Amino acid sequence: MIGLVAARAGRLAVWTGQLVRPPDGRPAYASRQAIMQMKMVVTLALALCGAAASATDRAPGKQTIQRVLIGQQWTLVFEITPELVPGATATRTPHRFFMRDDRLMGQWSDRPKGFECVYEVKLRDDGFGFMQCGGYANQPYTEMEYDPGDRRYPFKRVSTPSKWWLETTDR
Repeated sequence: MIGLVAARAGRLAVWTGQLVRPPDGRPAYASRQAIMQMKMVVTLALALCGAAASATDRAPGKQTIQRVLIGQQWTLVFEITPELVPGATATRTPHRFFMRDDRLMGQWSDRPKGFECVYEVKLRDDGFGFMQCGGYANQPYTEMEYDPGDRRYPFKRVSTPSKWWLETTDR
């Protein structure tokens, strides 16, 4: 059974997967060791290229996140659920983002009295965070991650039982 055929320095070497002395007299482990090292280098290079591309897609930078938030109409969706997408009973409210004094601000629209608020958005390379306000001011800091592959819910927090999504209404 031939496992690997490799051309090296004009000679054709056939490796059968067994420790057989190569025709040029080198120890058997040397050829197998060289092949394993080459496999590791190629695997590592592919992994690093893939990770770099994935990280760039997932973390496009603060300016890109800001541009995406300001450039669209949004609906903030909230639900306590084990699911990764909101159901029909999820709470939905219009939401907008805008600039004020060189700061990115968010605003919950159509909120009951005492729950309306404007808050500052803290941008990250892979999303954003904010402190809730109004009647929810005692809640923890909320962070949402950017998922460029999800056209409907590109920003979300689904790592806790209380899930948050930003749904674009400009579809």
